[in-house]
Amino acid sequence: MNAGIGYGLLAYLAWGLLPLFWKTFISVSSGEILGHRVVWSFVFVALLLLIGGRWKALKSAFSERKNVLPMVGCSLLISLNWLIYIWAVNHDRVVDRAWAITSTR
Repeated sequence: MNAGIGYGLLAYLAWGLLPLFWKTFISVSSGEILGHRVVWSFVFVALLLLIGGRWKALKSAFSERKNVLPMVGCSLLISLNWLIYIWAVNHDRVVDRAWAITSTR
């Protein structure tokens, strides 16, 4: 339980500090940042799968047709979320974006 709370707090801290990191790339387009984020996330996860010996699990997940469309859909939605977040930071709209998300609840 304590580890979960600690991980949660670290995640919120990282999410809160991430705009400072994105601001260093103000001259780079949001699409290019997103492209790098997708590529490097893929490389990182591929390494984790390779080290953990989980390639077979990934292959079996993609071998079933009923799993492919939901996974592709989720990937597109996550990419859209990343793009909106990066764009919001680079255009000084982080507070606007946060307010829009919380006001819909």
